[in-house]
Amino acid sequence: MPNKEARITRAIEEFGSEIVDFTLSVVYLADPDGAWSLFQERGMMDHAQCVENIYFE
Repeated sequence: MPNKEARITRAIEEFGSEIVDFTLSVVYLADPDGAWSLFQERGMMDHAQCVENIYFE
């Protein structure tokens, strides 16, 4: 399993820095599970996938 920095770098390549920055901010304020649920409920599937890629792999 790659370390967190490597997963973040890969997520930036896949989703772009804007989505990754926003995702990390929400996770910082809540937690990965809460952020994932919020993004799913709001239809923000790229953001939800970004959380999965960084925190749940």
